Amino acid sequence: MSHLEPNGEAIWSRTGSYSWSQVYTKSLQYAQFYLEQGVRPKDIVAFYLTNSPEFVFAWFGLWAIGCAPAMINFHLRGEALIHCVKLTGSKMILVDWDEGCRARIEEGRLELEKIRVSIVVLDDAVKRQIDRLQPTRPPDSCRSGLQTRDPGFLVFTR
Repeated sequence: MSHLEPNGEAIWSRTGSYSWSQVYTKSLQYAQFYLEQGVRPKDIVAFYLTNSPEFVFAWFGLWAIGCAPAMINFHLRGEALIHCVKLTGSKMILVDWDEGCRARIEEGRLELEKIRVSIVVLDDAVKRQIDRLQPTRPPDSCRSGLQTRDPGFLVFTR
């Protein structure tokens, strides 16, 4: 079965397809990126991302270091957006390069900065930075302290 083979197609998108091996590599690069940004096991990172392969890589990268994403509806803006980010306790929000996403985040930038949330826009420069990282598997200790009550992900839809 090709889906179990390392070179079998795992993700298909309008921008291309990725094998299981590529998904694993990209996820480990995202894990290293998060660690460089100061994300630590059991942290929550807010996602303000559209549907894309990067969404999956970013998600699995968090899981690799024992963290969880807070998936925030990328149409939220203003007080609703800020409220959701506050609820997560996130110190970082990963923002899609999409023009609308960036504009909505800019509307709330001052408020996000007040609550000490780092805004990381997933633009070409950040993607290149991630691509240059070694796909090193984080140590098991990153995930060993997780309990069944720890979230795997949070979803904010309204």
